[in-house]
Amino acid sequence: MVAAAPCAEPRGSGYDAAMAVPMRWWRAATACALALLGCVCAVAQARAAVSSQAPTSAIVYRAFTARGGVRPHTRSRSGHCPSGSEATPRRDAWRCFSGNLVLDPCFSSAHDRGVVVCPEAPWLTDGIEIHLTKPLVAADGNHAAPSSSLQPWALELSSGLRCRFAEGATNVVEGRRLDYFCGSAGNQALWGLPDRASTPWTIPIAPSQASTVSERAAIRRAWM
Repeated sequence: MVAAAPCAEPRGSGYDAAMAVPMRWWRAATACALALLGCVCAVAQARAAVSSQAPTSAIVYRAFTARGGVRPHTRSRSGHCPSGSEATPRRDAWRCFSGNLVLDPCFSSAHDRGVVVCPEAPWLTDGIEIHLTKPLVAADGNHAAPSSSLQPWALELSSGLRCRFAEGATNVVEGRRLDYFCGSAGNQALWGLPDRASTPWTIPIAPSQASTVSERAAIRRAWM
């Protein structure tokens, strides 16, 4: 018995056209998958870079010693403090006026209600001691106890950039308020409050005149 010769698979133009579509689809799907994998890897690397840094140090600022001594080196002025601080909701923090100066925050002590101390910045050792011309009125002040759970009034980023809370009216971008000015270092600003769920804490960063905010910065220290 003679065996039948195997049938040759047709390889005409119809076959090639039928295979071209799935091949193009496969190549496109592969390219998309690789691009998505690249994005996932980039995000993972960014998160790993942040998480590899030390946790944020949350510091409750103290202008006075336990016995009422003034910690910063101060120069004296006279003035008054008609309202609580706008920079922090602490009940011992005030918004004060001395001549044409507006000083906020200034801190009071139960040991001497006749003075407040206004630090130039929590990372500096200098400040102003205001001898009050009018007594502080508790009802006009803030009500929160000093605590590391409060919003920070000053931040130091892992890059070394230092920023203080922006009082009054500021810009708003993408629903985030410009909450911290960072001096003259590239006109940078921090938008919104820190994200405490990350380690270290992070916060959006962009120039003060930005129209979009897409980057986040890690926070080394936060003063409350």
